[in-house]
Amino acid sequence: MSEENLLSIAGLLSFFLGTISLYIVYRSNHLKWNEKAAGYILSWIFLVKSIAYPCDAYVLQVTNGGVELSGGWEFFFALSNIQNYIFMPLCFALSLVFPVSVLRTRNQVKIALSVFVLLVLYRVIV
Repeated sequence: MSEENLLSIAGLLSFFLGTISLYIVYRSNHLKWNEKAAGYILSWIFLVKSIAYPCDAYVLQVTNGGVELSGGWEFFFALSNIQNYIFMPLCFALSLVFPVSVLRTRNQVKIALSVFVLLVLYRVIV
């Protein structure tokens, strides 16, 4: 199987895992706040990667593995990079809330969320 096909399949699986885990975390009432936040973060990690994988597959297919740089692939390459820029701060946020929650109060969560947004914006702009 070619790499493009595997990336497309990974995108589909990531999408299903992300949506199912969003539903399960939303419906569960017995989780602590940090476990629920970690569940949401993991769900969004799966959803972000479900967009990045097909974009990478398309870029690899159009450019013949990066050898033939013809037009039409730049948008998908940029979309994949933006998804990866969102993926990295989500992993950072996951380490702040699970397994030992560093953020303990609502104020600390707001500060961390604003730092998260600033990191994403900085990464996209620069």
